[in-house]
Amino acid sequence: MRTLTNDALATLLLTSNLIKQNEVKAFTLLQWNKLARQIKDSTYKSPAELFNKTSLAMMNDLFLDKETADRIVVRLEKAELILKELEVLNSLGISVVTRADSDYPRFLRMRLKEQSPSHFFYSGNIKNLTKQAIGMVGSRNADEESLEFTRNFVNDASNEGFAIVSGGAKGVDITAQEEAIKSGGFAISYLHSDLEKWVRKKEIRKQIDEDRLILLSSVEPRARFQGFNAMARNKYIYCQSKATVVVASSTSGGTWEGAKENIKQKWVPIFVREANKALEGNKALLEANSNNPYVRALKTQLKYDIKGLLLECDFEHINNNQTKKTEKNSNDAFNLVEPSLKELMLSNKSHREICNELNVNSEQVNTWVERVKKELVRKNRNTEVIQDKLF
Repeated sequence: MRTLTNDALATLLLTSNLIKQNEVKAFTLLQWNKLARQIKDSTYKSPAELFNKTSLAMMNDLFLDKETADRIVVRLEKAELILKELEVLNSLGISVVTRADSDYPRFLRMRLKEQSPSHFFYSGNIKNLTKQAIGMVGSRNADEESLEFTRNFVNDASNEGFAIVSGGAKGVDITAQEEAIKSGGFAISYLHSDLEKWVRKKEIRKQIDEDRLILLSSVEPRARFQGFNAMARNKYIYCQSKATVVVASSTSGGTWEGAKENIKQKWVPIFVREANKALEGNKALLEANSNNPYVRALKTQLKYDIKGLLLECDFEHINNNQTKKTEKNSNDAFNLVEPSLKELMLSNKSHREICNELNVNSEQVNTWVERVKKELVRKNRNTEVIQDKLF
């Protein structure tokens, strides 16, 4: 189990409902962000400095009103109680990570910035959150055709080395999670409630111990279902992923709203499944975003080239954001053919057709395609943004 720092303890005391504190309510995310900024801009520098400070000292040093300063003092006095509760959770295999910690989910911090929850309770190896992941979202009442699509896609993604991230709900979510583990891959599940109930299940505990699964929740481990928590956790699935697949959606509900929010915020590209059966939400998403490079139709087929699909989205990302080009050798013929090759790769032409278009042999085309892929990977590594840490 991880060691809880004083910064993390202070964050948890002020922002969580892990123990009942009837005197004062926990700080909301908006309130915590404001206080965290005040702390960072003060001589305190970190949440741990709040311990053993009087209300008057905090009013003077952080420019707080008396009500807020008193609220902090009262909540920080419960440290002993919350540490006992954390010991109980640790015995069940549940730990906590806060925004004050270096191993807080970095993709969420990078994309959500101050919308990132102040803390997550989790069970599993948190280091695995650095894996490249594909998100899978869809209806709880998805039909068998949708579930079979989910199993096939997840199997291909797992075999290519991607983790699978979903939300633990019935239907598409749990099918994706189970198939990832069955395929020898890794599953990440952001839960909206009942984390403690999940980790008490024998099979789930086994999967966590075998390093095949990590469960996370931004609400307390014993918290029961609340609709707003279910809606909030949708963004964690998207932001944890490299891209997310919308398997089956209606025109209302969590899957629909989550996809619309991601499209608006442009967190990650999404692939919307095309199907023979009428999926109103899928159809509406594709029609409304026919010219949006972040939204792609995904046809049902026997096997998927996941890296190839991501490559298309990454080209769009590079073009749209006018990524800075590295210095090139003017005598390298690849530099002349690269723009045309990218266009051909995005046009769904066959390998033979690309060879004919460029009038070169198959071996040369293979060499150039590999160079394109390697250059893309290098650019993605070099341009990754790490958000300035706000605990």
